[in-house]
Amino acid sequence: MTDVDVRGVSGGYFVKADGDYAGGVIGFGIGGDVINVNAYDLKYVTGSNHVGGFVGTTGPDMIVGGNGLSLSLLGQQLLSINNLLNISNGIHSTFTNSNVTGIASGYTVNATGTRDEADPENKRDFTAGGYVGDCTSVTIIDCHAVNLLSVESDMRFGKSGGFVGHCAAGNLSAVNAGDENQALLLTADKLVQLETDIIPKLERVDVSFHYEEDENNNHTCMGFVRGNAAGGFVGEFQSGTLNLDSAAEGSEYLPQLKARPYAVYHLDHVEGG
Repeated sequence: MTDVDVRGVSGGYFVKADGDYAGGVIGFGIGGDVINVNAYDLKYVTGSNHVGGFVGTTGPDMIVGGNGLSLSLLGQQLLSINNLLNISNGIHSTFTNSNVTGIASGYTVNATGTRDEADPENKRDFTAGGYVGDCTSVTIIDCHAVNLLSVESDMRFGKSGGFVGHCAAGNLSAVNAGDENQALLLTADKLVQLETDIIPKLERVDVSFHYEEDENNNHTCMGFVRGNAAGGFVGEFQSGTLNLDSAAEGSEYLPQLKARPYAVYHLDHVEGG
């Protein structure tokens, strides 16, 4: 997807999912490149789980194996192969120069779901992020969440972040080649090469929360993040890198990073569970 603008109607546009996966531009993204795609005049995004201002979820929901490896998306098997490297391009997503901007009063992101505590098998968490709800197997470069008012998820089982709700490596934990020794060989020979494709990489990204300015140019920050695990930038950070390349000595992007050094701007408060 390249060179696309999403613009709201008068008063802003909204995205509402009755179930999971809601995003201002993409609900569920797996593989491919998103370049110079921008959303303007977003009012709110809401859904039960995996909710983001730009994208709800990136990456596969499960990678499991019988005789080799199978990739499933929303419960539907897509492919089954033995070579891990062959699927790296298929599961890895890249977002570049793609932003989401809210209406004048700021946009909101809300994951409304919660667990049924009467069901002991229900272990679901609920994620929401100003840019992306769930971030796995992805590279995000020069992308920004602008004029965000709030991000909210369940106060007992939710993960909320100003930019990312939940950030983790792609799920390869269920790889099973059918034979213990064969599985070990696959892990030793292939996983190291696949590492850069499953670990999230965030470069020169940030979130700017909504604020109000009076006649004397005094700013009042209005933005907040709320959830059981909550953060101004990320709710739960399990794996990934932030500005690892941009901040390296000699990087051509170092001046740009120094000119805008923070990942979070104008945040008023964070409320955790």
